[in-house]
Parts: sequence; structure tokens; C-alpha cells
Amino acid sequence: MLSRTRISSALRTSLRSRSFWSKTAPDPSLHATVAPHHLYLFLHSRVPPMEAPSRPVSSLRVTLQRSLSQFGGIVNFSWAPDQLETETHGNRERYKATAYSRTGGRLDLDEVSSDNMQDVLHVLGRHARGEAKAGANTDDRYAVDMYVCTHKDRDCRCGEHGYAVVQALREEVARRKTNPADAAHRIRLIGETTHVGGHKYAANVLIYPHGDWLGNVRPEHVPSIVDAVLQLPARPSSEHEPPLLPALWRGRMGLSSDQQSSLYEKYSS
Repeated sequence: MLSRTRISSALRTSLRSRSFWSKTAPDPSLHATVAPHHLYLFLHSRVPPMEAPSRPVSSLRVTLQRSLSQFGGIVNFSWAPDQLETETHGNRERYKATAYSRTGGRLDLDEVSSDNMQDVLHVLGRHARGEAKAGANTDDRYAVDMYVCTHKDRDCRCGEHGYAVVQALREEVARRKTNPADAAHRIRLIGETTHVGGHKYAANVLIYPHGDWLGNVRPEHVPSIVDAVLQLPARPSSEHEPPLLPALWRGRMGLSSDQQSSLYEKYSS
């Protein structure tokens, strides 16, 4: 039998979800706008996206992007107060990094540099194919990381809406984690990212390793988003699972534009 506490929690979640749907009108232009990809790599930056130049200069990123395109990879920069820090070595680019794939979940890399580029590409190729790293902890691989584009100098909307949403997410998750029994402990990271594409959909929220992207997000959506994320299975979402919050759904990792459109139409009709 369910306890009163669990019933009350479920009721609050249901009421929040109904309120969300009643206030959020779908934007027809939003859906199927995620660039098709099978791997997403975040290079850990020491510079918050709110302070980053409009177009960060990085020859390492350019090289990685060119090489990872062969198996549908996208390379970007991320930052978070509690993200593993990147060490500096003079003017040489050297990063810690996190990669996500639909078949392999999350993979943390201790170093990405020109010195170990071939080894990194080999590891990322295996990760994109789902050849899990030996000894990887499944719970850790599938913990939830959420990223918000806050790249202000690229587009002011990302700075305005993105920053408000990432602050609301951090506050909401921190509040929930004060309860040891709350599932919010599955959320490992609330990060910020540079340009993801789709300024007009700011704030953009990327949820990995599941791979769902949300757009047009506002702080008032945050409780419903966290509720929905915590109901996801502890693995990347497949091409058959419903869109996460369809009214805000941009698309999903691992799906072509046509597949994203078909999935949205299937569950929104």
C-alpha cells in the first residue's frame, strides 16, 4: 500500500503537470529542430558562457568537430560551478570533457588535447557504437545532466532567458535534494553551454544522457521539467518513447529530423 507521503507527492506532481499543459501552448515551429546527432561532446571550459565571446576561438574544437562528424558527433563548450575543472597549460588547449551517446550513456574524459587526439577519437568512436568502457558504473553513466544555453554574446535571448532558467533549475534541484528520499539525487549536474542553435527558442535546455532538448523554457516551467525528467528511465531514450513535455520538445539525440517530426506528431495528435 502506498504511504500518504507518496500519494501526496504523486498528487502534487499530477497537479503541476496539468497546470503546465493548461498554460503552455505548443509552438509548431519548435519541433524537429535538433540537429541530428548520435554523440554530443562537451569540453569543460573555465569561462562561463555568460562571459564567453560570441564565437570562441578553438582550433582543437574545430579538429574534433571535423573528425567526429563521421559518426554524427557535435562538439560544444560547457561550464558549471561543480563541473570537473580543466587545467591550463600555457596557451595549449587541454580540456576535461564529457561525452554522451544514445547507446553508451555518459563518458567522462580526463584529458582531451592535441597530444592524445587519436586516442580520444578511438574512445569516442567506441562510445558512439555503445562499446561501454570496462568497469563503468551503470548508475553513474545514466545519472541526469541538464545543460542550458546561456551564451549571451551570441544572442541576448540566451543570456536573458537562459540565465533565468538555469538559476531556477539550480534552486529547484537544490531544494529537492534537501530531502534524502527525493529522486532529485539522480540529477548530477546543472550546467551551462555555449551556442546550441535556435536562439529564437531560448531558453534551450538539453537533457542527457536521455538526449531530449526543450525550447521556449521559462522559470515557471522548471518544476514540471524536473518532475518529467525524474520519471524517465535511467538510460538514453529510444526512438519509440514519447517526447518529453511535447509542448516544449525540440527533438532527441539519435533521431533524424523526419523521425523527430513523426514522433512528435504521433504523440501530439
